[in-house]
Amino acid sequence: MLGRTHMAIGALAGVAITPCLLHSSLPLLTHTHFNIAKPTLPHALETDALLVVSSIIGSTFPDFDEQNSLLSRKAEKLVQLLTFLAVVSVVMLLHLQTSMWAWLSAVVIGVVLISRANVMRKIALGLLCAGLLTLGITGKIDITGAVLLAAWTVGAMLTKHRTFTHSLLGLCLFGVGVFQSITIGSLAPLPWGLTLGYMLHMVADVPAGGIPLLWPWKVRQGVSFVKTSGWIDHLIGALALVGAIALVI
Repeated sequence: MLGRTHMAIGALAGVAITPCLLHSSLPLLTHTHFNIAKPTLPHALETDALLVVSSIIGSTFPDFDEQNSLLSRKAEKLVQLLTFLAVVSVVMLLHLQTSMWAWLSAVVIGVVLISRANVMRKIALGLLCAGLLTLGITGKIDITGAVLLAAWTVGAMLTKHRTFTHSLLGLCLFGVGVFQSITIGSLAPLPWGLTLGYMLHMVADVPAGGIPLLWPWKVRQGVSFVKTSGWIDHLIGALALVGAIALVI
């Protein structure tokens, strides 16, 4: 399915699940351990917003293994920009501002980076992995969560599309990783939304060619009923978006 279809489904799920969590007796979404059966309006709106946004973002993560996905393209552009800025900085630090060859080399490097999108996707995932491990080692986040998420990024970097990231193994590494890593009270809704969006992405791909739930066993579970960018794909996305807006209203 298209990325925007997955995002629309994630938005609908985020809006729909908020009342269930807010009226739960479990202290899932608060700074302290008190019953949230009667949440205040500001708290409810904040929780709803965090769940919707995180569910939308989570719905894009399984396709980080595909170079043409929305999330991959954004990550590639960011790394391309940072790399080009780094090249320009090197030219400036070496005092080669007046060298035509230095600037020509910088332009050539920039063009090469733009043309090698999949390489930049892998670099982006590598940087994400390194960042997560750094946060875990320095105690900024739980080390177990950091290791699990780092393992997920390595899997997304080295495997083909709709393999590892669309399996139960990928879902477990991602889900447990975010729940272990994000423990701050005000951000407590984020793991729920991220995991929900990720899981629904996998569910939505079942009728769109199937997914290898038991990867590395390559057999896919599902059917080829929905064609990516086909009319059913667009219809599902439109209905999910309308449903999300209707629930908000």
